[in-house]
Amino acid sequence: MLLVNYPSLQMIINQYFTIAGLIIVGVTTPYVSKLDFKLDLLNEFTIFLINLHLFLFTPFVPSQDRQSDIGLHLICITVFLLVANLGPIVYS
Repeated sequence: MLLVNYPSLQMIINQYFTIAGLIIVGVTTPYVSKLDFKLDLLNEFTIFLINLHLFLFTPFVPSQDRQSDIGLHLICITVFLLVANLGPIVYS
């Protein structure tokens, strides 16, 4: 309940945690195969992009048409991530 009245601060803190996760995955190598490592980096990067898009659903962008376009971008990013993660499963 600490940051209930500060949604922009919540998003900034969320971005910092996402960047920290991306750095941790990039520095450590917890995976045996390079494909798993690259997929995890891709997942972390797309989560970062999705978090950046969440800023654009605030009153920072007042146009409903623009927010609709941003929503379509989020759908495209999600579909791309789904295909990228299911591709190796279907291929093998």
